[in-house]
Amino acid sequence: MGKLLLDKVRHLSVTQLITIAKNAVKDIQSRDLEIYFNNPAAEAWLVEHGYSGAMDTFSNQDGFMVVQANISISKASQFVHTTEHDSITLDSQGGVTHHLTITLTYNQTGPVYGFVTYADYIRVYAPASAQFLDGDGFDTGKPLCTPSTGNHRGGGKTDSVKGCSQYSSSFPSSARYCPSGDYSL
Repeated sequence: MGKLLLDKVRHLSVTQLITIAKNAVKDIQSRDLEIYFNNPAAEAWLVEHGYSGAMDTFSNQDGFMVVQANISISKASQFVHTTEHDSITLDSQGGVTHHLTITLTYNQTGPVYGFVTYADYIRVYAPASAQFLDGDGFDTGKPLCTPSTGNHRGGGKTDSVKGCSQYSSSFPSSARYCPSGDYSL
């Protein structure tokens, strides 16, 4: 495939090559395209200009990076919308406190290949000097809710869902979703 692509590119006009180069630069800057050079000088140029695909270490500025991984036995990610809300407080010594809220909204509007339940593994990368102060909403290793009757993998409805009452004070009502469905992975 690569050989065919390179052959096609070699036969393009100069105008077409310039258009491809401009788009490639934009794609590299947005990290939609990553490239690697065997030439150490060319690779050093990519690193120097922030185009190497490396993760920011936040050594020169404050920030964080959220990385998600669908660990479900499904292709349900297409129905998950992630929202990140970061409230920042500055103190008089120049310190910064972030209160990061990550909300995953799972709205299955079509068929899912695999189980219909969704599990996500989230990592938050921060500067090496950052301190984790507090957190909640972490996985306990058990589903928050379980169907009270049978296995309904085919999308059938269960009579009721049990197991959520103990979390009523732990999570705001908008932060938990206890659908009837297949929890038997």
